[in-house]
Amino acid sequence: FDKLIDVFQDIIRERQKIRSSNACATKQTSDILDTLLKLYEDNELSMGEINHLLVDILDAGTDTTASTLEWAMAELVKNPKMMIRAQNEIEEALGRSCSNIQESDISKLPYLKAIIKESLRLHPPTVFLLP
Repeated sequence: FDKLIDVFQDIIRERQKIRSSNACATKQTSDILDTLLKLYEDNELSMGEINHLLVDILDAGTDTTASTLEWAMAELVKNPKMMIRAQNEIEEALGRSCSNIQESDISKLPYLKAIIKESLRLHPPTVFLLP
């Protein structure tokens, strides 16, 4: 945990340098870290709170990704024809020797993309509370 906080602190210090050297950057937020730093500058958040929020965001992202992949694989195991079709799509689009799918490859894999979306629909990684 402490090593992760140290990594975040390095990133925060680097971003603060960029923000202080570029007056325009402090006026317009471009990502969540800029938003958190703006709240820090306005004394609405402490640096400790920012660190814990960043840890929570990272943790939530890894949990939801893992959960989605687990459910997608479970659905493919239950439906071998779907698995074969997905494997064929990957081989046709990327070749037999492809060992890793990159984000840039997703546009070539509509069936695999549909499998992930359907897994998210059937097994959402978080609870959606509607009013």
